[in-house]
Parts: sequence; structure tokens; C-alpha cells
Amino acid sequence: MRWLPLLLLVGCILPDDDLDRDGFTVRDGDCNDLDPDIHPDAEDTVEDGIDQDCDGHSPVLRTSGVSHSCILDTVGMIVCDGLPSPDSERVWVELASGDNHSCALDVLGFVDCWGDNRSGQTDAPSGAYTSVGAALNYSTAMPVSDVSYVIPECWGDCPQQTNREEAGTQ
Repeated sequence: MRWLPLLLLVGCILPDDDLDRDGFTVRDGDCNDLDPDIHPDAEDTVEDGIDQDCDGHSPVLRTSGVSHSCILDTVGMIVCDGLPSPDSERVWVELASGDNHSCALDVLGFVDCWGDNRSGQTDAPSGAYTSVGAALNYSTAMPVSDVSYVIPECWGDCPQQTNREEAGTQ
């Protein structure tokens, strides 16, 4: 008889009950129906370690271009909206977005870029890098070096004289 109250309580909570009254149920994809700030339409807060929108990722960094945005999460995955996402087999540590493209640096120091390549901004060089950047229609990366002054490499529609050909690093 002592199990009867527990069975009645468990039997009363259904997947379509909105326990936190946020407008979403477990059946709707609410991954925490006891917290009204966590539901599929919630905005994920960068670097708080909480998956507010229930997509399985907690963002560390969010970047945006003209018509896309990308999120780097706590496990090194990148998810993009408006562009295809990069290789999910790699662990990413840095992310940057230009107008219509994005670039990322993986844990081994290799750069990959994706999206619009009309100016060559996604033709990432080979080699090891310590950081990556992207803007307008060009991308940059800081090569690994043992000297104190290093010129960043640039590809695409680069401003001034910082592209690979003019820097002599073809």
C-alpha cells in the first residue's frame, strides 16, 4: 500500500504537461520542464554552460555574418545557421565569421573555412596556426613561429599588403 501514493503521483505527470508553464512540454522538446528559462525557443547564453534552447550544445562563442551565424560549443563542435557547418569529426578551438563565410582553428592548429568563396576567402592555407580571423571577403591566420614579430597570413580580398603573395609566403 505504501507504493500507491507514489504510483498516483508518477501517473499524473504526462509528457504533454507544461510543468514550468513556459509554453513547451517534454513532448515539444523542452529538455528541462522544471525551469521556465530553458525551452526550445530560448536564447542560448554564451559561456554559461547551460543549454537554454535544448539543442544539445552550450555555446562558448557566437559569430555572425550578413546572413549566417555560427556557434562554437563547449565540446569543440561548430553549428551554423545559414551556412553548412564544418567537419564534426574535428575539435575546434576558435571561430571567426566574415560577411558570407566563416573560418575555424582546430585543436591541432589547422584552419578550415567554408561559405562564399568568390574572393578566395575560404581557400585556407596549409600549415600550423595559433589564431584565425575573418572579415568582409577575406580571412587571416597567425602562423606558428619562434620569432617575436610575425605577419599574419591573409587570403581572399585582403586589405593592404598582408596577403600570402605580397608577404612572400606563397
